[in-house]
Amino acid sequence: MENPNINELTGTVSFSRKVAVRQYESAEASVFIQFSIPANLEGDFEAVRTQILSNARAAFFEAKGLVLEELGLEFQVDENGVLHELLAKNLGNVTEVRPTATQEYVPATTEGSTPTSGGPPYSADTQDKNQRAANKIWAMSRWNSAPHEFWDNRENKRNPKGPDLKHKETGLAVWLS
Repeated sequence: MENPNINELTGTVSFSRKVAVRQYESAEASVFIQFSIPANLEGDFEAVRTQILSNARAAFFEAKGLVLEELGLEFQVDENGVLHELLAKNLGNVTEVRPTATQEYVPATTEGSTPTSGGPPYSADTQDKNQRAANKIWAMSRWNSAPHEFWDNRENKRNPKGPDLKHKETGLAVWLS
């Protein structure tokens, strides 16, 4: 069920297609992307699929969307209009987190963990919703590039309400669902 207070955002990908992003108040977002791929496609289909997913991921983050679990993509494989669906389960690799115009950049207060040294952009115990979202984006990008820096509690949680991931150095906790 759609929320009447939807913000429409758009981003572009290298295939010159528009990406429509609907951001809901509940922080859920829907992404609608459609790519046409000719039937006489030359080359490796897996390489094309990887390119589509990486471009969609980049466009989604440009639109300030946040997907940590799954992103479904539909695309045409042939001229007959047969649709196939791709499901990207791991979106990440955000290279930079910039504060929005309404956010003021506040360095992390954890000793030895500043944005220049690779720590989260804000303190791990911040109560601000936007700062927590920026920290979550940082944590997911860091998880994708250096998972050894995190405790992964998804398999053996002692407490079901505990975080799925926790950064060993900063203590930043992330819940994936």
